[in-house]
Amino acid sequence: MRPAEPSSSGRTVARDPDTGEPVDVEDLLLRVADRSAKIAFLQEMTGALAKAESLSELLDRTADIAQRHLPYEVCSTHLVDPATGQITVVLGSGPLFESLGTKHLRVGEGVVGWVVQNGKLANVSDVRLDPRYIARKAEEYLKKTK
Repeated sequence: MRPAEPSSSGRTVARDPDTGEPVDVEDLLLRVADRSAKIAFLQEMTGALAKAESLSELLDRTADIAQRHLPYEVCSTHLVDPATGQITVVLGSGPLFESLGTKHLRVGEGVVGWVVQNGKLANVSDVRLDPRYIARKAEEYLKKTK
């Protein structure tokens, strides 16, 4: 790239050496930082996979790494028993997880059960507001029975 120069908007731009098109330097630096963070995350995960001596240790390490790198308050890992369809929480952390009474779910039950049943991701910003949330259903049931 050629030396950077200020643009009319006040942002620093440079010219792409191949196309000659202007490139916003601040945007480029943000993209590089984002990629660097992703690479660091993947390197840590790879290290955890290589060093773990048991499934429990692997789950603990990967959850710890995920909590440090990702913007989530809750982290949990679930395993599905294909014979029974039971979903078991094998690892969980965060305030919401600590208040969760049940450690077993059925396919289709709760957000996790929905994910297993549908084979799709569920990116839920606040699970407590999701109609699939189990504790919410329990609270609604208790209100109806009083």
